[in-house]
Amino acid sequence: MKCIGIFREVLHSPHRERDDYEILRLTGQVLAKEGLEVETFEPEEFLKKWVTNSHYFSSPALIFMMCEQQKILEKIRQLETAGIQVVNSTQSIYNTYRHHLIPLWKKDKISQPLTELVSTALLVKDFKAITYPLWVKRGDVHNTAQGDVVLVQSADALDIALQGLSKRGIQQAALQKHIEGDLVKFYGIGISPQLTWFQWFYHKGQKLREIPFSEAELKKNVECAAKSIGVEVFGGDAVIGLDGKIDLIDMNAWPSFALFRAEASQKIASYLIEKMKECSLFLFSSERAYE
Repeated sequence: MKCIGIFREVLHSPHRERDDYEILRLTGQVLAKEGLEVETFEPEEFLKKWVTNSHYFSSPALIFMMCEQQKILEKIRQLETAGIQVVNSTQSIYNTYRHHLIPLWKKDKISQPLTELVSTALLVKDFKAITYPLWVKRGDVHNTAQGDVVLVQSADALDIALQGLSKRGIQQAALQKHIEGDLVKFYGIGISPQLTWFQWFYHKGQKLREIPFSEAELKKNVECAAKSIGVEVFGGDAVIGLDGKIDLIDMNAWPSFALFRAEASQKIASYLIEKMKECSLFLFSSERAYE
C-alpha cells in the first residue's frame, strides 16, 4: 500500500517548525518499517506536483497530513471525495478553525470558557457586557504570528487588538473569558468514544496551583470535543478553574507531540494501519458482494 504524508506549512508552525516536521517524518518512518510505501511532501511541493500531474495522487491507500491552509485542503478534499482515506479529514481540520469550532462546541455542550465571535471591524463600544481581562484570538486558524492571541486588560487594549487583526485582513475574532487556574495541555489519538491514546501535562511557565481535578472527566471532555469536530489525531488546551471545573480552550489537528514524539509516532502509525486494514476489509467485502 502507498501512503502520502504532507507536512505543515511553516507559517502555521511558529517556533515549532522542527517539532512539527519530526512527528510526521517519524510517523512515516514507522509506516515504512511496517512494509508500506511512504512518500512525504512539503505543502508547496504537493501543490506544484498537483499542477503538473494531479493524477499522481489518485492511488494512495492513505494520506496523512498536518497541512491546514485552504488552498491545499481543497485539493485533498477532491481526493477524499474520490474515496481516498485522509487523516485528519479535511472537514475536521476546517472544524478546528475557531469560527467553526466555537459554534460546534456550543451546540454539543462542550465545556469551554464564555466565548463570542465578533467582527474585527466593530468598535468596543458596540459590545455589551464585556469584562476584563479577556483573550482576543483570531477567528480562523491557530496562532501563526504575534497578535493572533492576546490577553487584554482594558477597552483601549481590546480596540488595538481588534484593529491589528482587521488590518491584516482577519475578519473575525474570538473574545474569550480569562479563567484563573492551571493550564493543561493534552494529546489524543483515536475517535470518540474510545481514544486509543491520551496524555496530558501542565503548561510550562505558569505559577502552578495544582488544583485537584478528575483526570477521567478531562479525558471524557476531550473525547466529546474531538467527536464534535471529527478530529482523530489532535492536541489542545484546557484550564482547571479554581473550583476544579474543566474548560477546554482550544483543539488543533495533529500537533507536534513534542514531549512524547517517539511514543506518539508509534501510536499514530498503528492507528493509521488499523484504519487501512478496516478499509481494505470493507472494500474486499464489497467486491465479493458483486461477484
